[in-house]
Amino acid sequence: MNTEQQQENRRESTSQETSGGDEKQTAQLRNTIKDLNEKLETLKLKRAEDREKLREFEKLKLQNQQVYDVDLKINLCIHIFSNLFKFIFISSCKTSKKKLRRKYLI
Repeated sequence: MNTEQQQENRRESTSQETSGGDEKQTAQLRNTIKDLNEKLETLKLKRAEDREKLREFEKLKLQNQQVYDVDLKINLCIHIFSNLFKFIFISSCKTSKKKLRRKYLI
């Protein structure tokens, strides 16, 4: 009987050691899951921030294109007006020259 009790005690202690090891492993796995969930939440927040930054970038890109288009139109108008004023000035000079010639030649 004594041997049977010793064997039973050994089984219980082995069972407790295994159970304790399982509890330790379970606790480690729970901590790992908790850490991974925290990392996942952090990544979700960063991803949301990235989406917001991307929207802002697209908005600024569109505004930049609009400014570029307006700048192009303004430069085209400046060029056209510059040529127009040159033409008017040259025409005016020619007309004035003709008037002076008529005045002093006649």
